[in-house]
Amino acid sequence: MSTMNVAESGPAWVQHWLAALRWERRVEAALAHLNLSFAQWLVLDCLETIRRETGDAVSQVQVGRRLELGKGSVSRWMARLDRRGLIDVAPAWPTKEYRIYLTRDGEALVAQGRVVVEMVSRSAR
Repeated sequence: MSTMNVAESGPAWVQHWLAALRWERRVEAALAHLNLSFAQWLVLDCLETIRRETGDAVSQVQVGRRLELGKGSVSRWMARLDRRGLIDVAPAWPTKEYRIYLTRDGEALVAQGRVVVEMVSRSAR
């Protein structure tokens, strides 16, 4: 019987999935010094990207669509980021959506995190 593991002998999709998991673990470890998880940074980066594209505040709906996350997941991430002081949330009249803004600390972490994620990605090639 062969001692090869799945990563060495499995189909290409398994190899891609395992490579993505390894990349995510490296990113998580690199972002830890910023006290950020990859998911937290991803949501912050999404907020900054949409704000830059639209020139306006962002809604949770926009983040959910962009990151393909459900309402509950986005809501939990926003609550965590708000508690950390990385975003400001304000009601948007006349809709029920909230307008979300990055704070200065949030903007700084987006930029620092982007450098980290890009460095990890370059080293993985």
